[in-house]
Amino acid sequence: MGSCSGNKPYFTEAAFSLGRALALRGVEIIYGGACVGTMKALSDGALSEGGSVTGVFPRGFKGKKENSSRGIEVENKNLTRVVEVADLQERKKVMEEMGDCCIVLPGSFGTFDELFEYAVNSQLGFLPKPIYILNLYGYYDPLEKMLQNMCEFGFMQGYDLSLITFCSSEEELLEKMR
Repeated sequence: MGSCSGNKPYFTEAAFSLGRALALRGVEIIYGGACVGTMKALSDGALSEGGSVTGVFPRGFKGKKENSSRGIEVENKNLTRVVEVADLQERKKVMEEMGDCCIVLPGSFGTFDELFEYAVNSQLGFLPKPIYILNLYGYYDPLEKMLQNMCEFGFMQGYDLSLITFCSSEEELLEKMR
C-alpha cells in the first residue's frame, strides 16, 4: 500500500474493497498507521465493516515532505489500535512480526522497500510468511518480468520467485490466501 492514492480512482477503490473483504473474513489489518493514500483506503474499508485495524507508527513521524510542509497530520487516529515505534526500521520489523502474511498493493518507494525487505527475510528463512502482490491493471507486470529475468540470468532461483504470489484481482488474492 502506498502513502499516495495514484492518479486513477480504481486503486483507492480496490484498496477500500479489499479492506472490507478482509474484515468480513475476520482478518486483522496491520499496516503503517497513516491516514493518507491507499493505506488509508484499506484501513477505512476494514473499519467500515467493524474490522480490527492496527497501525504501527513511528514517534514524531511527519511523512513525506509535502505532507509535513503543509502541516498534514499523517497518523491515523481512527484505528482499533496503534503501536508506537521509534523509527521506520522498527515499524517494518514490528509489522513483519505481527502479520501472518504480506499483501502488496500499488505503491512507490516505501511499498517496494517493505516488499523487498519482507522477501529477503523470507528468502533467508527469517520470515517464512507468504507474500501476495495485488497486481491491479498490470501495475506490477514489469516487476514480475524483472523477477523472472533475475531467475533467467541466474541471480535468483525459481524457489525465490515462488516466495511471491502475483494476483490480478481481489477474488484471486482472497482465494490464494486460504
